[in-house]
Amino acid sequence: MAAARGMTRNPFGYTGMLFGAASLLFVIVHFWAGPIEPQKTIERTIAETAVSISKEVVNVIRKKPAVLQERHWNHDDLVRIAGAGLAALALVLAAIGFVRREDHRPVIVGAGLGGGAIAFGFVTWLALVAAGLVIIWIVVANLGGILGAGGLGGGVRAFYRYRPPSHAVSAP
Repeated sequence: MAAARGMTRNPFGYTGMLFGAASLLFVIVHFWAGPIEPQKTIERTIAETAVSISKEVVNVIRKKPAVLQERHWNHDDLVRIAGAGLAALALVLAAIGFVRREDHRPVIVGAGLGGGAIAFGFVTWLALVAAGLVIIWIVVANLGGILGAGGLGGGVRAFYRYRPPSHAVSAP
């Protein structure tokens, strides 16, 4: 009885909570379940890119207009868009509930769940970028160790400062 009374007094806050929870569920399940559609191999992607570049070069040489490719939507794109859309809807409903001076708890929870769903995507993207930068840093450090002088980037600097040993025979 009390829940029904709260729903009639705070419709935007509770609806925002519902959409925020659904969006967070979409985002987290899609993240943990992985891609729904089968992914192309790296070799196939590189081959398709090379073929499209060569076709485009031929079209430019023959002065033909560029051919625009259609966007193909797959299930992963639809789930990602649904999660972001539900999160945005939760934020809008929470804002409307706040302006209408509804009870603050459902409004805050709806905004938190919607904002959390949006932030989850950004945080995972930033974590992957940071991991990629760390991998690049490790590769550069190992190249520095291979080229000489060791340390992070020391190999590149040492390569340009290289001087032959003093006992080397110089030309007369």
